[in-house]
Amino acid sequence: MTQFLKMVTKENPDEISKSVTGSWLLDDYANAVTYRGRSFEEISISMERIWDEDPKKALQITFYIRTISRIVNYHGVSTETSQYGLGLKDEFRKRMIWLLYNHPSIFYINAWLIPVVGSYKDLWEIMLLDLSLENRMNRKLLFKVMVHDLADESTRELFLKYMPISKSVSKLTTDRSKAINKLAIEFRDFTNLSSKDIRQLKSDSKGNLWQQLVSSNKFSNIFWESVQRGILNALRRNLSSDHSTMNDNNTPPSTKEAMESSLSQEIFTHLKLL
Repeated sequence: MTQFLKMVTKENPDEISKSVTGSWLLDDYANAVTYRGRSFEEISISMERIWDEDPKKALQITFYIRTISRIVNYHGVSTETSQYGLGLKDEFRKRMIWLLYNHPSIFYINAWLIPVVGSYKDLWEIMLLDLSLENRMNRKLLFKVMVHDLADESTRELFLKYMPISKSVSKLTTDRSKAINKLAIEFRDFTNLSSKDIRQLKSDSKGNLWQQLVSSNKFSNIFWESVQRGILNALRRNLSSDHSTMNDNNTPPSTKEAMESSLSQEIFTHLKLL
């Protein structure tokens, strides 16, 4: 892999025209741990190559790259075995933008998994990245995912931690702060909440205000969708994969074996292609 890593540089992202291992997927998996600060153009080349080879595995690798190693808890249902991944933020977010621009339906149908493998901050950062690039996202579709998690008490606290609050124009001194404010206002308007409601929600640890807002019909303009029963049932099952770093004969796994083991984790079985 050393030769491969030397050949693929920021200055010459497409210098190499042939896969070192004979599989772009294996190359990508083996080198993913080294990915830091790659440009969107470099990542687009990688994604095009692995998607052409195997869309399903390309999608799994993308989410593996972001997955934080931990017990997964989603809407009160936890896996009894830890999921594991590389925990890379920037690489994952740019890959998701590539997915949005090239396969938007697949992006939206899998968006609910973004905070499951990573963080709710990823949702906001992906929207910000889109605003800075081509601004193609239908943010209302992502807001539906977010509102669903805001409505559930098991995910609300984490969601509120990263939810931005709109500010006065005088406090917006950078392009980033203006973009964040734009998203905060759009989300506020989508939920039919006031800025005061949102500020109080963020400071209301017991969720009493949420119940009051629901009772007062604040959310009558939102189409509520429950979590798919099949997803929750699957998350209840123990992970069946043995993620040992050794094979039965006590030898290190090959790159292909390691990749297959990583991508067979329970959480990645929920990823969908159309």
